[in-house]
Amino acid sequence: MFELRNKRSTGIHLGDGGLQIVELRLRGGVACLEEAVRLNIHELPFPLPWTNPKFQHDIADTIRSARREHGVRFRHPYFALDERSAIVKRRALLPGKVQDNRENLEWEARQVIADDLAEYAIDYLLTSEFGFVVAARRAAMDRVRGVCRHAGIPDPEFDLAPFALYNTLETSAGLLGSGCELLLDVGSSMARSVLLVEGQLRSVGAVKARRLTAFANASE
Repeated sequence: MFELRNKRSTGIHLGDGGLQIVELRLRGGVACLEEAVRLNIHELPFPLPWTNPKFQHDIADTIRSARREHGVRFRHPYFALDERSAIVKRRALLPGKVQDNRENLEWEARQVIADDLAEYAIDYLLTSEFGFVVAARRAAMDRVRGVCRHAGIPDPEFDLAPFALYNTLETSAGLLGSGCELLLDVGSSMARSVLLVEGQLRSVGAVKARRLTAFANASE
């Protein structure tokens, strides 16, 4: 979330009945919370209708109000995409070099994505035991960028909600780095999980809130 030239970052998440914004500042190599804002949105639909022009206009207005009423500066903004906007698959690593495993994940991505690969922005995450294929829909990112431009903030970078939760805790020194840790984010419409073993990402999951008894794992 942070770069050498940028000591501040803004996280934006739309869901669970409102717009949620956090502003973080890097101090001594650790991310510290400087601002937390939640703007409730009456009857926020799920799934989010990003193709609806009125919805786009209303969200842009809500983002503008965060700047106007709460002084949010939106420095180095990151927008957390919802699970419908991306595909996440976990695969066990093969014996060999990092480049070999990356090439294997690229092959896996071509098998998993039935649509045209050009429609996705694809990234790969390798841990000590697993590799993750993360494919975000370019159309979804373009719509969010358009809303942000109308709201008067710079083009955001993107993350997925479970990974954003993990990244924030990692940079804030909130992870233990040993043993087994399960992070849960339970909202009104979605629940998300992040499982870590010895500080290494093991799995991420998401499920609609009404199905909490059957929590889904992205590796399946």
